[in-house]
Amino acid sequence: MIFIKLSELLGGVCIIRASENLFSAEINEVKDNSNDVRCGDLFIALGGTVHDGFDYISKAIANGASAIVYESRQRSFVCNVDGVCFIETNNARRACAVIMSNYYSSPERYLHLVGVTGTNGKTTVCRMVKHILENNGIKCGIIGTLGNGVGDDIEPSAMTTPPPSEFYRLLDLYRKKGARAVVSEVSSHALKQDRVASCTFDVGALTNISTDHLDFHKTAEDYISSKCKLFTQSKISVLNGDDPSSSVIARRTRGKKRFYSEKRNADIVLSDICDNGINGVQFDYFGGKYAKVKLLLPGRYNVHNAACAIGICEALGVDAPDSASALESLSAIKGRCEVLDLSEFDVGFSVVIDFAHTPDALLNILNACRSFTEKRLISVFGCGGDRDKTKRPEMGRISSFTADFTIVTSDNPRTEMPEDIISDILKGIDKTSRFKVITDRSEAIRYAIDIAGDGDVIVLAGKGHEEYEINQNGKIPYSEKDIVFGYLKGKTSEG
Repeated sequence: MIFIKLSELLGGVCIIRASENLFSAEINEVKDNSNDVRCGDLFIALGGTVHDGFDYISKAIANGASAIVYESRQRSFVCNVDGVCFIETNNARRACAVIMSNYYSSPERYLHLVGVTGTNGKTTVCRMVKHILENNGIKCGIIGTLGNGVGDDIEPSAMTTPPPSEFYRLLDLYRKKGARAVVSEVSSHALKQDRVASCTFDVGALTNISTDHLDFHKTAEDYISSKCKLFTQSKISVLNGDDPSSSVIARRTRGKKRFYSEKRNADIVLSDICDNGINGVQFDYFGGKYAKVKLLLPGRYNVHNAACAIGICEALGVDAPDSASALESLSAIKGRCEVLDLSEFDVGFSVVIDFAHTPDALLNILNACRSFTEKRLISVFGCGGDRDKTKRPEMGRISSFTADFTIVTSDNPRTEMPEDIISDILKGIDKTSRFKVITDRSEAIRYAIDIAGDGDVIVLAGKGHEEYEINQNGKIPYSEKDIVFGYLKGKTSEG
């Protein structure tokens, strides 16, 4: 067992007061869950939306913790237990990020670190950046919604941006595996909770900002303010000049700023955009160098995603033509405007799976699919439970006005009743439009397949890459692909 000097781990932490044995104390590992604490560990008592780590200090000590980091938050007393070092700080979450960085010997300092934030597009941009860098000889790790890893070795992830204990462990692991760069999705939750507080990003990038996560942030102002944190920690900021929020964020940046936009006065200008429907999009990129960009990914919104990725890679030293060449070989991204291969079935319609779970994202995917829909566009979607309720009627309105037929269903109801969520969605549905309510999502998908004809496109929005459903019984396995392929195989066998 190797012990580390506690004083070394606390370098850079704002310490309000501490026990006298601070400089003599040594610890084994760092934990933020009292159940995981073992003899000699440091326990960081993090505040949470449901549980408060301060309430678990006694349990951590009982499990053998030799040091405790806790947050003031109007605590006026001094903790005192023989043999245990107590450290009070003004922000336990920020302290946790600094401590974990120190614990892993600051791996972020030895990597080209890229952070991508925004309401929609983070996953796609990160995948694009990784693809570009690796096609240009730069080994790149990735942290995000679709998984964490280096090269083709990608492991499933539990959340978009992991807590500091996992985030810095991954950086250390990727560095040891030979990665020279790491691209990470950085969520608003992670930024507000200071999960990456000790990092200096070589490049921070903004895709776009629309309404989301108001269940957590409460106000749009707090949501945007949380996003701004990334750019106070970035040497170079690559910002979407066509998004109104960029001007707010730009005022908060500390480093160099580069805007990508369809406007002629931008640092990176996008022009001659051509939407080729199901075959993708193409456009001209004028940044550090000119490049003709051709994507296999459908959707005009992917023009901005690609421009963001190329701008990021330019900041890391990859010329735009080299990035464009790499992107030509980027195929479908799981759950992002993913067109299912139904060639084994005798059907004339298409099925598209997309993670769209915000109003803006739903509008984008429906418009993208409209470009290659010959006849009817059928929308199947729901809204998540225990999440921002304000977007539910708006998504109903968007689907009823954009699609030819809407099927309102469930999508991770969590602790809420699916019928209550659907009732909120229906408040925005245009009652003169064609729509149907089918609470069971599997049944809704089967119904969409039953009514689809030649030239129709079915959009299954909201689940995307997810292979589970979260309801009052917890998380259960659920795959939309399995539902689609299983039902089509059954219909085929029936003759």
